[in-house]
Amino acid sequence: MKFTFYLASIALIFSLLHAQAQAGNYGEYNYLHQMSTKGTPEMEGENIEGTPFIFPEWCRADLITVEGKTIGIAQLNYQAKRHKFYYIRNNDYYEIFPDQVKMIIVKLPDNSKRYFVTKLPHPIETKIQTPYYEIFTDDISKAYVVNIPHKIFRSKSVSQSYASEKSNETMEYVDRSRAYVLVNGKYVRYRHSFKQLKKIFGWDKKTAKKFKKFIKNKHLKIKKLGDLQTFMAYYYRQKSAQ
Repeated sequence: MKFTFYLASIALIFSLLHAQAQAGNYGEYNYLHQMSTKGTPEMEGENIEGTPFIFPEWCRADLITVEGKTIGIAQLNYQAKRHKFYYIRNNDYYEIFPDQVKMIIVKLPDNSKRYFVTKLPHPIETKIQTPYYEIFTDDISKAYVVNIPHKIFRSKSVSQSYASEKSNETMEYVDRSRAYVLVNGKYVRYRHSFKQLKKIFGWDKKTAKKFKKFIKNKHLKIKKLGDLQTFMAYYYRQKSAQ
């Protein structure tokens, strides 16, 4: 009798733990769905080369809400033509409401991460309307470099113009990302050259030579935005030490 009661107690405990786990998962997914709506993202199709998404695979991600809650997502991607994040659950697509999140951390298959925020600590000089900005650090207060991933849809036979999606020609998605660096309290357009950095910051020859030496010693390539963030962090440390 005692043994039967003991087994029944164990079964009850496991049942309660299972129910709590299910409730926890349901609560998280329910919370996530309150921050999203079903969507219909554009996919690749006939006579279309490429995709509007910036990640070749749907990736794991952590979504940090405005309340500071972290929610794990199994399959997420960024549609760079319409500037929208989508995730997949039960074979359905959901669009995330940007006003409900502070940061989205995308975990790539090679274990690297990409960070997206909805608000920047400084104004940005751009006419592109986007709810998300890519930064290259998990500390937004030290985001010295900003990227706006963007893709356009055009006829493959037209080199620099937009084209109708109704065209019978072969169409393609083309990357039109734009980078910005923090200069005098605002983000200004960066065109991937040290010469431009020297100009917008007003460095003299001696200062420019010092920074070039740092870039060379650290094996940085400032055309790569992650490396540019490393350099800009060094630059602002030097500036604050003066």
